[in-house]
Amino acid sequence: MAGMHNGTEELNNLLRQWDIPDNIINNFIANEMTVNILTDVSENDLKEMCPPIAIRIKIRKNIQTMLEERVELLENDADNRNETDDVQYDRELDDLELLNNFPNFNLREKLERSPEGTSINDDYEARQKLSPPSQQSLVDLIGRELYPWIKIPTNVMKQVHYRLLVRKILEEFPNELEGIYYTAPVSKKMSSTNKSIGKRGKLPDKIRNLLSTTHTTKKRKQQETLENQNKNKRLKDLQGSIKLHQDDIEWLQNRRQPWSTVVVKWSETFEVRKHSKHLTLHDFMNEWTILNDLRSTALILNDFELLFPNNGVNLEKDWPIFFERVKTLHSKRYQEDSLVQSWKVRLNELEGNNLDLKLPLQLNIVGHLIPPRGRRSKKIKHSLKEALNNIFVIEQEPVNPRPSLFYKS
Repeated sequence: MAGMHNGTEELNNLLRQWDIPDNIINNFIANEMTVNILTDVSENDLKEMCPPIAIRIKIRKNIQTMLEERVELLENDADNRNETDDVQYDRELDDLELLNNFPNFNLREKLERSPEGTSINDDYEARQKLSPPSQQSLVDLIGRELYPWIKIPTNVMKQVHYRLLVRKILEEFPNELEGIYYTAPVSKKMSSTNKSIGKRGKLPDKIRNLLSTTHTTKKRKQQETLENQNKNKRLKDLQGSIKLHQDDIEWLQNRRQPWSTVVVKWSETFEVRKHSKHLTLHDFMNEWTILNDLRSTALILNDFELLFPNNGVNLEKDWPIFFERVKTLHSKRYQEDSLVQSWKVRLNELEGNNLDLKLPLQLNIVGHLIPPRGRRSKKIKHSLKEALNNIFVIEQEPVNPRPSLFYKS
């Protein structure tokens, strides 16, 4: 460890902060990993350097936190850059009003209709700038307009919102200084004191007061605390499930027979899959390689049934009800269409048989009564030839299928 260079030492310190065992840290160092490239490591590489699933989940969670912090830093840096294209900037602010559900009000009209508006305008005409009391009255007026939007927990004021409000103020009072109403935050990286500085100005102060008065800030913090508690609980549940079923997980990763045992072990490890998080489907498939088996559809259906009891697909029970509903909604075509009549004759011949024999004909009828529509078009696209020459071939003796069945596949 004494001969480590700066990048390796930085990684070593970081992994120790995450309480990663020394043998795992040594694997990262042996592969010449650094903090800068840690966020780019693939799932397979991470799995190779850290075989234990519980520790790998902890590392992945911390990597995700690092990524979120980087995004936040980039946003702060973006807050500090100077706008060089005013036309484009104004267009972006205009789009914000339309797309982000932000209150769109005419400040001039509000000033004309509000009791304090006259005194604010008179003060500006007399002094060619607003006095501190008038500035505060103006901000109070804007705050009243924003209150219904602000009190919704999911709505959060961002830099673009503040700049939009400042633009409204400067349009009515051109001599006012933007910094009085809003100053963008300064990140630690850009600060001369090496400390981050939050947003400042009369508008942010007003928003904070409104949130404090309505207890919205407290509710948001409580909600965030509850979400963090739930995340921690899910992580503990996941780690407990992994520890309990580690042998079953390893068995599923290395064996596919006997299939009855696969199904049992798959069901027993359901809680592990339920609480785990994967960035992509590819990562999930790599974690549960048994899904590469052609029989894995049964495993997916099994998980669906465990996750949503009694909500799975029951074709034998639900299909007849659905088919009768389609017949009722399209009763005229069902009674008069010549092609449907030919299928109905064949259905009558199969009366009394099981659903397997009747289903292909019923699927043909449904596809003909409800043909597909083109994208962004209400014009129905159906083809008599396609309806007649479909992929379904009814075989009374499925043990010895006809060659035509393969021609149509």
